[in-house]
Amino acid sequence: MTVEPTVLTRDSKDLLFSKSCILVEGPIDRYGIMALQKLGNMDLSYHTIISCNGKNNIPLFQLLCKAFSIPFFTVFDLDGKPEAEVNNQQIVSWALGGHHFFYRDSFENTFGTKNADHKATETMMRIDSCTSLSAEVSECFQKLKKYDSEFGRSTLVKPKKKRDAAPKNTDEPKQSANNPKATSAG
Repeated sequence: MTVEPTVLTRDSKDLLFSKSCILVEGPIDRYGIMALQKLGNMDLSYHTIISCNGKNNIPLFQLLCKAFSIPFFTVFDLDGKPEAEVNNQQIVSWALGGHHFFYRDSFENTFGTKNADHKATETMMRIDSCTSLSAEVSECFQKLKKYDSEFGRSTLVKPKKKRDAAPKNTDEPKQSANNPKATSAG
């Protein structure tokens, strides 16, 4: 494995202080998971989502997670190639316990932006306007939920509790100009 000197960025240091990592190919994948988590009925705040800055760098980050005993889940694209293709197979085999998800083509393709002139910008705009998840993105979140359940965590978004109405005052009403029926204290 050849490591580019720019692979480990300032943001990569977060991996070393993580309780759990979600490794993704690039910044758009990271943005997408973070932005769509509520639609996926999840709260991923327990996890550190790491952009590996390219599919070829994912094994390096998997290795770092293994070396520091950090549980991790890997999300990547098959890029239209078979799962058995060498690079895809390496990522799958290094994902411990089957903790991985792959898009058959690409994350961007699920938003119809794979061949867009400004792919990153267009994908982010479509993510921001998304009101429901595609089948593949939903499947990714389902696998993330399964990953969490194996570690005894629940990343499901908990519904907010409704506040109870203010407690009613049970004291005798005091006499006032607005309440002539109240008895006077005396």
